[in-house]
Amino acid sequence: MLNQYQTISYPGTKLTGISKVIADSYDIHRTMRRFLALTARSIRAHDYDTTSRYFAIVGKMYERGNAIVKNTVENAFTRSMSTLLGLAGEKRREVIALIPSNLYFLYEQQGVR
Repeated sequence: MLNQYQTISYPGTKLTGISKVIADSYDIHRTMRRFLALTARSIRAHDYDTTSRYFAIVGKMYERGNAIVKNTVENAFTRSMSTLLGLAGEKRREVIALIPSNLYFLYEQQGVR
């Protein structure tokens, strides 16, 4: 299981350039906010390959994380997915297809759209 300190360094090993963006973040909540901002930016830029990678990393964090990590993903990331999907506009279905099933399930459970 990944704890909140390990997950902060986890993304840096998966995506080139992301480690610079979150390198000064030693707070899982700040890391999730930055992931939200990066994901929003990639959706606005129609860079769906990068969007897919961000979703995959957060999905793996949730899958492998301890209770603190899971709670942070649930409360910080999935609660903001409606906003992220709103940014996609006409491409909403395409962006939904990029979301890992574990994150989409959390989003659906919240009942917020």
